Amino acid sequence: MPFDVSALKAKPTQMTPRNVNRTGRDLGPNPWLDKAWPFNLQTSYDNAEAYEMELKGTTVTATYIKGKNKGAEYTKLTGDAADAETLIRDAAEKLGIGASVQITPAKRAGYFTVKYQGQKRKNTQKGQEAAQA
Repeated sequence: MPFDVSALKAKPTQMTPRNVNRTGRDLGPNPWLDKAWPFNLQTSYDNAEAYEMELKGTTVTATYIKGKNKGAEYTKLTGDAADAETLIRDAAEKLGIGASVQITPAKRAGYFTVKYQGQKRKNTQKGQEAAQA
């Protein structure tokens, strides 16, 4: 039996407009922007020094649901280590500098070593190379 829409009754309601931009997670204040914290990203950039720390995290296996890799599996980092990477990259964007971030499993189970260093920002916008030549 086909679905009969004419038998259904709808009622008016309020709905927020669709936002095409995804809202970011609120991770609180960003310590990598805090000038009082001695290991902030700007200090790493100014001193050309890399820092590292061990943070809790886990890896989960997920599957691509669309695109050319649909059905293929990939590994995703979650937890404090993933949040740290997000905050470091956000700090680099706000400071107008680049950031190198490396995340590797630590010797302690359930922890990851997050290494980061502020660097000169790479020009990654398409078409800029041709305009500068």
